[in-house]
Amino acid sequence: MGKTRSINVELSTEVIQVLESRVASGEYPSTAAAIEAAVRLLVQEDGDADLQAWIETDIVERMADVERGDPLRPADRVFSDLQARHLKTRTKAG
Repeated sequence: MGKTRSINVELSTEVIQVLESRVASGEYPSTAAAIEAAVRLLVQEDGDADLQAWIETDIVERMADVERGDPLRPADRVFSDLQARHLKTRTKAG
């Protein structure tokens, strides 16, 4: 994750027990590593939510257009749209 800094957080007893258990089992080398993994999952989840929203809006709408007889988009436009979306996702995650 790059540069680090220290922060203090208050966690529930249950969360602390989970962290300590994961570290004790050797799954993570430290509580900090376990928390970093959890944050990475949150970031990934946000990306997945964006993808799901895109599927539910753009793709569903486009399929409805096709079913109504509207012409398909040219492949170069599809690829440029996908590339723009990919860059936006990478920028958001980074």
